[in-house]
Amino acid sequence: MERIGTPQNDVVEDFSTACQRGRAQTMTVAPSSRTHLAACGACLIVALFALWNLRTWPSRITYPGDRNSGVEGIVLAETLDLRAGVPIYSADTSGGFHASAYGPLHYLLGSRLIDPTHPGYLGFRILGALTTLGSAAACGVLAFWVSGSWLGAVLAPLIYLSFAVVSQFDVTARSDSSALLLSFAAFLVGYRFRKCRLLLLSVPFALASYFFKQQFVAGSAALFFYLLLEKRYRLAAEFAGLLALGWLGLMGLFEYAIFPGQNFARHYLTYIATTFSPELFLVSLFFFVFLASIPYVVGWVYLREHHDWALGCYMVCALVLFLVGFSRPGSDRNYFVDLDWITSCLVSAYVVEGIVNRRGLGSRFILLLAVLFCAQWFTRPETPRPIDFVDDRAIQDYLLANFPPHAQGLSYCVGDLVRAGLDTPYTDLFLFSRLVERGVISDARLVSQVRRHHFALIVLNFDPNQEKDQERMHFLLPEAVLAAVRERYRLRDTLSMPGPERLRKLLDRFYVFVPRKESSASEIQEPAALPTPSAKSPVRR
Repeated sequence: MERIGTPQNDVVEDFSTACQRGRAQTMTVAPSSRTHLAACGACLIVALFALWNLRTWPSRITYPGDRNSGVEGIVLAETLDLRAGVPIYSADTSGGFHASAYGPLHYLLGSRLIDPTHPGYLGFRILGALTTLGSAAACGVLAFWVSGSWLGAVLAPLIYLSFAVVSQFDVTARSDSSALLLSFAAFLVGYRFRKCRLLLLSVPFALASYFFKQQFVAGSAALFFYLLLEKRYRLAAEFAGLLALGWLGLMGLFEYAIFPGQNFARHYLTYIATTFSPELFLVSLFFFVFLASIPYVVGWVYLREHHDWALGCYMVCALVLFLVGFSRPGSDRNYFVDLDWITSCLVSAYVVEGIVNRRGLGSRFILLLAVLFCAQWFTRPETPRPIDFVDDRAIQDYLLANFPPHAQGLSYCVGDLVRAGLDTPYTDLFLFSRLVERGVISDARLVSQVRRHHFALIVLNFDPNQEKDQERMHFLLPEAVLAAVRERYRLRDTLSMPGPERLRKLLDRFYVFVPRKESSASEIQEPAALPTPSAKSPVRR
């Protein structure tokens, strides 16, 4: 990665010199109408794509139901339990199961953002929107440092927000946006001070990112490998040592002080460790080719002419972590966001260079359009429609009218149940089934509970008596549990399921199962319609 025409033993310019060179280069070219027109045109094109995504944010944020195929509901249910004092990291699964797959900081922060008497997603989503905008601003800062131009600082955030996958996963109740912002902040601090020991100031941001979500480590990994490539082994060892000591210290803090007696460490290290899938690895390559290959190549074209080991390390680490992260059951395209962030910066710098130097402007604009179109493929986020608001309200009205407060429910749609004041001891049936398959936990207790009619209702997105797709059924429940449901429960009602909550966009419905009448005296009877609780009632609604 040498600059063309530069001897190998040249000293790489420090940060301030590089920025001064970029700004001087910008000022040496006399402004012209063509330059201004190209700059305005680039901003307009990118702004149109960004606004196309941003225009749907109000409905995505205010929609009362789950917008992420059940994941948001899992976060809501576990955060409510944490606030109520329920041990969400307990190793004992006799009474239920909590996935708690995200970092503890997300649950601790989220418990202050929700109202337990009226649980909903609004606080989480506002946090997601703000941190997503923060990540866009961080992209602009890096682009300004790289390009030495305010135009780059404007283009980069707009390109980042043009990626539909950013809105799909970051403006939700998930922890992705908070973890990513902290990871980006860690890289920005390290990049700014990469020539001195102040790089170590990035460690607190990296550690905070790890404990919002474990997987977004491209920034800190890039800094470590950058130091190795620069042969600054002592600083690399200090950086890695501080990260390791800080991680161990925080693990001990959560294990013994914040979640005492819950076996936090085992849960945090074991439950998220799903197996690697060669088939999904091929799928990840497919998505990379169609979603990220063009911006990725553009980024490397820029780096080929502008030597920067730190940015190159980030590009490699982000790609490797995407391919590895996506190649696990249950993973999704959210791992693209790391790549989108760094390529947004480099693509903007590439376009700015063409505008400033008036060199290859036509080809650079064509590549910019290609990047923006790639940003939309296969990642269009589910935007709630008016009918989805109606379907969500109908489900809430049905649950409130037909089941008493704090009745036990079993469902992958746990968000719908907890919003109606029901209890959901099993928060994540997908991860529960994966851990049963791996032999980490047993499903015997759940089978027994189903056979004893422990649950007042079981809600599925299919009818196990009619469904022919065996893989689809076992995706959410082990076979022994499904057999118990068929034997001891009957289908009572079906309702239309809101689009954002469906796993199968055309086939899913809200199937409500209740205990069979011919069961024992301990059977939970079908409840009649209940009056609305008074304002003083502590029931979560």
